[in-house]
Amino acid sequence: MSSLTVRGAAVAIALLLGAGPLSPLAAAPACAAARDAKTTLKQMSLPELAEEMQAAVEAEDAPRLQAVARQMRRSPDFPQLPDEGRHGVLAIIALTTLELDGAAEALPELQAAVAAASPYDDVWIGLINAQLATEDRNAAADVLAALLARDPATLDALSDDFLRSFARDSRVDAERRFAVQAQLLAANWAAPHITYVWLDHIDGLLERGAEDKALAVVERIRSGPGVLQLRGLRRYDGLVATYGAERLDIAAAYARDLAEREAAAAAPEAAFDAAMDWVDSLFYAARFDEALAAAEALLARPAPAAGSRDAERRPWLADTRARVLQELGREAEAVVAQREAIAAGLDSDRVSHVINLGWLHLRQGRPSEALAAVSAVEAAHASPYGVMQAEQVRACGGHLAGQSAVADAALAYMREHWRDAPGAYQYTLACRGDADAVAELLIRRLQDPALAAEAALEFHDRLQPPKPTAFDARIDQLHRQVRARPDVRAAFDAVARPFAVPSLSAQF
Repeated sequence: MSSLTVRGAAVAIALLLGAGPLSPLAAAPACAAARDAKTTLKQMSLPELAEEMQAAVEAEDAPRLQAVARQMRRSPDFPQLPDEGRHGVLAIIALTTLELDGAAEALPELQAAVAAASPYDDVWIGLINAQLATEDRNAAADVLAALLARDPATLDALSDDFLRSFARDSRVDAERRFAVQAQLLAANWAAPHITYVWLDHIDGLLERGAEDKALAVVERIRSGPGVLQLRGLRRYDGLVATYGAERLDIAAAYARDLAEREAAAAAPEAAFDAAMDWVDSLFYAARFDEALAAAEALLARPAPAAGSRDAERRPWLADTRARVLQELGREAEAVVAQREAIAAGLDSDRVSHVINLGWLHLRQGRPSEALAAVSAVEAAHASPYGVMQAEQVRACGGHLAGQSAVADAALAYMREHWRDAPGAYQYTLACRGDADAVAELLIRRLQDPALAAEAALEFHDRLQPPKPTAFDARIDQLHRQVRARPDVRAAFDAVARPFAVPSLSAQF
């Protein structure tokens, strides 16, 4: 596989056809002369079309380039072109159609290029993006699995963020997710924060009776949260016994995480992501003063180039800084920091920062401000999980502010869509003081194999924040009372066991 540039493909086609490369100065006049003479593309030979193609590239005339490539494909001589030439033409058609006409129009061209075994990563990735844009996630999974099977080195052209998300996307058929995970495993994918991809794959292998293969994947589970899940959930007892429980020490795994992230952040020319991981690690280790100092030092760096990965991540650092300030009891500063995250965030991320501001207001006992923060958030702005988070703020904030119409509408939505974010629904029921409903939902989660792992995390003995708000304390007290109920505890004991964990609980 290789990457493709339209210019590179056009030059390669020209050389194959003996047209020779055109200089930038000669390109535009040649293209213009052809039009002035009213020489139609249909009348041109393949070498002439190759010259016209180069001229269109130099003139940055994408519609003309698309038209030339389409005419090449229609030429009776097209089948006689070498493989490289045919692949180049199909790639240019597919990618210019994607750029000019959109995903739906480009799908047939991209599918044709991939069906012809295009050697270009860009074409396969273009097809995946087009399928995602047209909401055909299962087809995208099929193409991704085929792409990785064809050439594992393609991993270098794919975003780890995308792969992490896609490999666990509940909107993708389980069999197809499993196939993608299997190809990532075969390609020896190594990226930060992929423990839960491998845990999902272990589950899939166990469901298929492939314990020996699952045991091999256990070796990849090194992070604290991953080791905790292996030790905490009874469904892994056989694997853990074979692998050796002593090799899966929870405290040691969390300590290793901290040490590795500290070293990565301290390395010369450390990546922004590595420095952010260290801030997050300090936060969850309840080392808030250190986390604040590290966050502010990172924010004091020169602003990253617009459009860069660092520029995309920087607003999330401001978001984390707001959380740190809140845990230090500096509430007004936390709100200011969260507003800074909103102002700096990308359009695709800003809604998350807005929802987090609403949650921050809830924690600080200002439900009306919480409702105002999320008032403009609509379903079209967020993922199903994100919508549940916004409705959580509305349902809880409306209840506390005495706005029953808002609260009841939000709760009705959450009741219908609770599986999109079970924890959010449970948190909302706790906010409303409905202990019986919290208990019923927690039992339901623990008895569902797909939801039990997340629900079981609530029973571990974790670090406690030093300055919980009155809101935090009320929610925590209700949850403790619910978890102590005999029926709830029995449901937990059937699927998991508790451990002491040197980390804060996951937040909103």
